[in-house]
Amino acid sequence: MCIRDRHMETAEAYKAIFETLHKNRDAKKNLEGELDFGFIVSIQNSLENYVMFLLLNQHSLERHNHLHSLQTNHFITLEQFPHLDNVVKSFLSKELISTDINKYNVKDLQLFSNRVENGKKHEVAFVKQLIQHNVQIIEKYYSRISFRRFSELLQVSADEVETELCDMINAKLVYAKIDRVSGIVDFRKKRTDHEILDEWNTDISKLLDLVDQTCNLIKRDNDPTAQKN
Repeated sequence: MCIRDRHMETAEAYKAIFETLHKNRDAKKNLEGELDFGFIVSIQNSLENYVMFLLLNQHSLERHNHLHSLQTNHFITLEQFPHLDNVVKSFLSKELISTDINKYNVKDLQLFSNRVENGKKHEVAFVKQLIQHNVQIIEKYYSRISFRRFSELLQVSADEVETELCDMINAKLVYAKIDRVSGIVDFRKKRTDHEILDEWNTDISKLLDLVDQTCNLIKRDNDPTAQKN
């Protein structure tokens, strides 16, 4: 099982705890507190871990659905924890977001702690997802972009840009071609003959419609019996 799958399984486990505490007052009363092995049972801790382990996974429809559900069904609870509300909204946004983990006030959370196994790796994985979110946003707005400009927008070095881009291309999260000689990233997909023909047919149809409309207007203007609107 890959690390990404383990992160999703962990997120779903915390989701189950969070929803149990959220819906069941008796469970909240009986379970909240710190257990013998240091596990903290509370709405805040379970929600923090649910959200953050969710965001350690690569972008996917499953992750998006989890985030959308949180924002839709638990927005009141999220508003009680601004750091979580902010990070959920950031990853759901269609805009570039900061790649500086310090901007999100989450660095002190349990999963990033040195006392937690892989705490540092969790931090690296979270920053990676911040960068990859921005790569996908850039792909939507640019057909071609220089490495220099790419680096400026992502707020990371050109080497990091190339590393993340290659990872995302391999994972089929984006389509791009990298020209290292010219320092250009091209997001344009090569169109099939069928797609080119469809576009040509559409353009011809639009042109013929315009010609027909123009001919009708000329005919009406030259016809002295035509009624004026």
